[in-house]
Amino acid sequence: MTEAALALLAQSRAELPKVNIRRRKPRGDPAKGVAELKAVADKRAAALAPVVTELKAEGHSSVRKLADAMNARGVPTERGGPWHVTGVQRLLKRIKTL
Repeated sequence: MTEAALALLAQSRAELPKVNIRRRKPRGDPAKGVAELKAVADKRAAALAPVVTELKAEGHSSVRKLADAMNARGVPTERGGPWHVTGVQRLLKRIKTL
């Protein structure tokens, strides 16, 4: 991994918003709460997009390989656990809609 990529990864870790979706309960209008959660997820996806792009450029083309590479590099998930295929698929889908 290049120095620029390591710096980008360190920066993205610092900027990633942390929200526990299961415990967060929107107050008032439920649509507003959903919109807030989606905004946080979009921000997180935008922060992880450069990391995913770099991994794809290195030849990690399948979702499984991306998940393994992200785990090997210590890229955190929303809740701090390991990356799985489903999480990477959802991340890629969200990045595509940005």
